[in-house]
Amino acid sequence: MSHCEAGKRFAARALEPSRPACAGVGPKTAERLVQQYGDGVMEVLDGKGAAAALARVPGIGAAQAARIKVAWDANRGARALPGGPWPAAPHAP
Repeated sequence: MSHCEAGKRFAARALEPSRPACAGVGPKTAERLVQQYGDGVMEVLDGKGAAAALARVPGIGAAQAARIKVAWDANRGARALPGGPWPAAPHAP
C-alpha cells in the first residue's frame, strides 16, 4: 500500500479470506442462520431480541443462542475495524 504523502507503508505477500469468528457458530449453524434470516443475519445479531430470534432457528437452543449473542457483542470492536468511524485515508492518484 502506498500513501500519497508518506509513501510505501506495507506490502502483502498473500491474502487469505476470512470469516467473522463467533463462538458457537460453525459452518452448519451459520448455514441455518442464513436460511432463517437471509442477508439480515447481522441485523438480527445486533438487535436487542437477538437471543430469542436465534433460539427460533432450528437446532439452536436458548443456551446456545445466549452464548452466540454474548460472543457476537464481545467481538463488536473487531468487526468495526475495517471501515471504522474515522474518515478514509486519502489514496494516491
